Amino acid sequence: MRLFILGILTILVGCKTPHPAVKALEGTVKKSEPLAANSLLLDPSKTIEKLAFSSRANPAKPEIIWQFIAAEKPDLFISTGDMIEPNVGTARDIQANYRLLSLQPEFAHFRSHFALLGNWGIGDSGEIAGDTATKEIAKLEYVKFYLSDSQFIDPRQGGIYHGIVIGPAQQRLHLIFLDTHFFKSWGVDGGTLLGNEQWSWLMTEIQKPSDLTILVTSDSILAESKSTSAWPAFPKEKKKLLDLLKIYGKLTKQKSIFTITNTGFGETRKLPLSKDLSLTEFAAGGLNRKSPTPPEASKLRVGTAIKSFNYALIKIDWKNKFLKSQFLSDEPTNSKTESWKF
Repeated sequence: MRLFILGILTILVGCKTPHPAVKALEGTVKKSEPLAANSLLLDPSKTIEKLAFSSRANPAKPEIIWQFIAAEKPDLFISTGDMIEPNVGTARDIQANYRLLSLQPEFAHFRSHFALLGNWGIGDSGEIAGDTATKEIAKLEYVKFYLSDSQFIDPRQGGIYHGIVIGPAQQRLHLIFLDTHFFKSWGVDGGTLLGNEQWSWLMTEIQKPSDLTILVTSDSILAESKSTSAWPAFPKEKKKLLDLLKIYGKLTKQKSIFTITNTGFGETRKLPLSKDLSLTEFAAGGLNRKSPTPPEASKLRVGTAIKSFNYALIKIDWKNKFLKSQFLSDEPTNSKTESWKF
């Protein structure tokens, strides 16, 4: 059975012939190493009325916060990146951190009772090391850990970008996971963040019929500093994405387009894209790891940023077409709730 699972994971890595480093790592997997076999898999036919999300965890420290997220009974939890904290970002470091997270009792209990999806950040994507071999191994560890996501990732692609449509007619939630780490490269023309392969996919993916679309990106699209997000460092790519969202909003006649992301704080930002359309971005985290720097100054921020440990809930009212965002913190006075039309 174990060999069967590892065989499937090899296929999911994303290339017909696995990278040599990936094959070498597979040979070191011990029988005692916990896989995500006890994960509750996503049911794509289920109506999503409440989803929770957050980011930034340190598996070497207690993660009691999962008890509070579980008490909310979300239909789905989404990690927006950096669920592990590799010290040096090597393949062994990433593997060890996933193992630590799997052994966290509160997290293990949560994962066995609630569907889990996720994006990756600079730490868990192998970007710290920067070489292709580490990124490929990071992808192997990702698909082993996020079993629900792995079902929607094309085995021929690079990176972990993917889209999932969940729910019946009139209640279709389309989640689009953007990978801002695997293809990132610099060049004389400004470089690329998503890469041609992912851009080509996104142009098609965003056209899938849905009743509500949410983009999931570990880098804040509405960040204003290059030190806090990759998007400001790639202005051409950012403009290309915003132009695409304007066209999408016009065609679908939506009033708001939503993204969830990872800034290290609990916050909301809003950018008008046109007279009748706006981009609203929610960020939550960290779960048990605080940002070493204060939140950047932003003219787009709605209210204030929550600096303490936090997670967020999005409650969807399909009948009246509005969603409610709720930020919950270990300091109750920092919690806040907002409502948005879609």
